[in-house]
Amino acid sequence: MRRSLAGFTLIELIMVIVMLGILAAVALPRFFYPAGGTGQSSLAGTVAAINSGNTINYAARSVDAANGVAVTARRGVPVATCSDAWGLIGDGSAAVPANYSIAGSGSPPTATGTQFNCTVTKTVNGTSNTATAVLTVVP
Repeated sequence: MRRSLAGFTLIELIMVIVMLGILAAVALPRFFYPAGGTGQSSLAGTVAAINSGNTINYAARSVDAANGVAVTARRGVPVATCSDAWGLIGDGSAAVPANYSIAGSGSPPTATGTQFNCTVTKTVNGTSNTATAVLTVVP
């Protein structure tokens, strides 16, 4: 009597390895280098940080003794133009991050508390994404 051995043949094992290789060749580049969306996502996060920083800055610059808080020095940073937006995030310096630019259309308003729009652009590998940040004029 002949004894039957359980297991896979060499051909079956080679086919599985080939299929795993094809799957890895297709899936890994998509996993490590996702296409699209990343530039827009990071831009949206940056604009959200600018908008949030603007709100906090406006509140800090608006505080005074009449509102029940004694202030010995002005807090926050003055905002008069779109380029002042970078001072609202990070370490407070006005240095523009790499691959970013910001511009406004026309001249910004001068009245304290007036809001104006700035277009933030991020360019990576020749692809540009834009979003709008809303700033508030504070002296």
